[in-house]
Amino acid sequence: MKRWRYASNDMTTIPSPDVELQTTRERLDLALEASELGTFYCPLPFGALEWNAKCKEHFWLPPDAEVSIDQFFDIIHPDDREHTRLAIESTLNERQRYDIAYRTVSPEGKIRWIRAIGRGFYDETGRPTRFDGITVDITSSKEIEQELRHQQQLYEEIARRLEFLNGISEETRELTSPAEVMSIISERLGLFLGVNRCAYAVVHLDEDGFTIMDNFTDGCGSIVGDFRLSGFGREIYSDLRAGKTIVINDVDTHLAPNDGAEALKVVDVRALICCPLIKKGKLAALMAVHHMQPRVWKTNEITLLEEVVERSWNYIERVYSNLALTESELRFRSLVGATALIVWQADKHGNILSEVAGWETFTGQTRAQYSGRGWMDAVHPDDRGHMGDSWKQSDPPGLKFQATVRIRRRDGVFRRMLIIGVPVLDVAGLIREWVGTCTDIEDKLTLEDQRERIIHAERTARTEAERASRMKDEFLATLSHELRTPLSAILGWAQILRDDAGLPPQLQEAAKIIERNARMQAQIIDDLLDMNRIISGKVRLDVQHVELSKIIESSVETVRPAATAKGVRLQPILDGSAGPVSGDPNRLQQVFWNLLSNAIKFTPRGGRVQIILQRVDSHIEVSVADNGEGLAPEFLPYVFDRFVQADSSSTRGHGGLGLGLAIVRQLVELHGGSVHAESPGPHQGATFTVSLPLLPIHAHPPAERRHPKSLPEKPRPLESLPRLDGVRVLVVDDEPDARALSCHLLTAQGAEVQMADCAAEAFEMLRKNPPSVLLSDIGMPREDGISLIKRIRQLPAEQGGAVPAIALTAYARSEDRTSAVLAGFQMHVAKPVETGELLAVVASLVGRV
Repeated sequence: MKRWRYASNDMTTIPSPDVELQTTRERLDLALEASELGTFYCPLPFGALEWNAKCKEHFWLPPDAEVSIDQFFDIIHPDDREHTRLAIESTLNERQRYDIAYRTVSPEGKIRWIRAIGRGFYDETGRPTRFDGITVDITSSKEIEQELRHQQQLYEEIARRLEFLNGISEETRELTSPAEVMSIISERLGLFLGVNRCAYAVVHLDEDGFTIMDNFTDGCGSIVGDFRLSGFGREIYSDLRAGKTIVINDVDTHLAPNDGAEALKVVDVRALICCPLIKKGKLAALMAVHHMQPRVWKTNEITLLEEVVERSWNYIERVYSNLALTESELRFRSLVGATALIVWQADKHGNILSEVAGWETFTGQTRAQYSGRGWMDAVHPDDRGHMGDSWKQSDPPGLKFQATVRIRRRDGVFRRMLIIGVPVLDVAGLIREWVGTCTDIEDKLTLEDQRERIIHAERTARTEAERASRMKDEFLATLSHELRTPLSAILGWAQILRDDAGLPPQLQEAAKIIERNARMQAQIIDDLLDMNRIISGKVRLDVQHVELSKIIESSVETVRPAATAKGVRLQPILDGSAGPVSGDPNRLQQVFWNLLSNAIKFTPRGGRVQIILQRVDSHIEVSVADNGEGLAPEFLPYVFDRFVQADSSSTRGHGGLGLGLAIVRQLVELHGGSVHAESPGPHQGATFTVSLPLLPIHAHPPAERRHPKSLPEKPRPLESLPRLDGVRVLVVDDEPDARALSCHLLTAQGAEVQMADCAAEAFEMLRKNPPSVLLSDIGMPREDGISLIKRIRQLPAEQGGAVPAIALTAYARSEDRTSAVLAGFQMHVAKPVETGELLAVVASLVGRV
């Protein structure tokens, strides 16, 4: 029997192929999920595509979405579709590796960069049966790549720019002519930017004329010579004077023919950058690059030109400084040769051993007298010790000796001299001798003393002027307060009497006269404050598009009652198409109101006042003409001066301070216009003409804004105002008349009024029983209204801390209004106040309007 072997194995522990495949797939899915990879399995021909959730996420699809090949291409960015399609075809037809990057786009337009890697699978005949692979979101790396590319371009641009700037700095370093400097810079900048012309210009003192010193040209003509900025249109002129860089990509689309376009085309300019240089608040120089064809300028080109124009100025200033230094050195050498500058030489102990001709001429000492240390005899006795101390301090080798001492001139007069000595060292580094100079500085020091006295006097005068200005402002504020306070009571009670139907007509007429005169006094106060604001530069214009015809019509209606009362006819002749202008409607209305009021004042009963609005060339003219008293020829030059009147005698027939026309001129000039007066002579009438620049017409004018009127409108009757029933008002004023007036007006409208004569009493009343509205004066003894409202605003709301508050005050300056609002008042109403205005303000704060 032959031997045989037997082997066995326990097959129960070996997994089946299906189980092992499932395990492998689960492990693969886990790995793919951890690695943020998407997978795609595409049977061919393309039908339903099998994508995992991550792959669908890459294509902005939900996990349960069905995917087709059309969806695949629809989601890919349109610029990447053809490239992706060709890559898939190449992969399947040529059995190449599929490795491509493309963008997917969400329904909201968001972009995601995807990298896809895969390959085709084929049957035994070589026909592709599947197309499988993975996707990876590479958006972050793409953004980093783009940012790195941008940074690289930026660094290259900066390096190129620095190389250019350093280059022109080196090339101009040794130049001695400003023309040479600008010739080099213009040429280098023109070539660097690839433009047809580059020019540098120095602006004249009038900030309009300018001279082009040199220009680089490439394909166009030279424009070296003199020009005027105003010839290139209002926009360019105003922007350059304001320090704004002009950037025009296409002259035809940027400028109107009459606003600079034609002027630029004459010198072959279709695109340009023009950079101004402002020095000490003035336009000093310009630098421009021109192109003969439209060109979209880059930001780095604009900033480069701005930097070059600044550097060019510095280079030219350096050249001028070097020239001035050279001339100064030449003048100094000539001066030394022409003046008695004393040059001396002494041993190391200060003994004069050789002849010093200048010393002998100045002091009168002979050589025998000044030799050795004899020269010290000419030094003032009080300065000899100082001289010796200065000499000892220069003992360490290499130190310069310097002292100012008094030296007796040959006529016996002591004059201050600056003595400077420089040591000459031997080979051992020890002092061998001294060489130096003596300079008479008496006149120089005297001038310096005078200069210090002048500076001190100027500082004292300036301090005094500033103190006087502050005192003037304080005086005007106090004057306004002291005059407005009684005027408020006068005007308020006059209005109440005027509207009282139960009064006899004579008393009603008397009330109207009192009211009219009170308003005249209030206007005088307003004129004083306005003039002060204008002189001190505190007037701010709210500039907007203004139709002058509407402004003038409003002014005419404002003065019509006064004209009717005096029997003067008003004849407005207004061209509605004349306009618009750029200005502050309130201030312009003030101008025409003043002119019309002035004309009515000086026109006798039965006369007429005519106001004409018309366009004249590029300006709008408004003329106010009357057939009244007229003006003497010798008075015409002074008609717009402050506090000047044609008749200032004690018997003059018209009142006023002489400020109205001065305010008119100042306000018109603030608007860029002018005003002048004409009159054939006394009793022949006068004409005042205001000229304002016409506003350029734009395709899309800004939206019209509504602003409150600055001049009073016709007062509203009290019965037309909202009732104040149930409204509790706390009135705080130290003036009994003012309190009584406010109380009467508010009570008549149904309000419940409490009154306090000081801030302390008002605070306690408010804290115990908070009112609906607080009406408080500002200027009060012991504690003013500003302090009161600040204390109130610190209270809790239930104790009145949030009460609506009105500052009713005779302090009417703009800074007074600002401080009141900042302190906590909601409204500021200046005395004298219109009765209707006061009631309307209270009603608005409690929501009754």
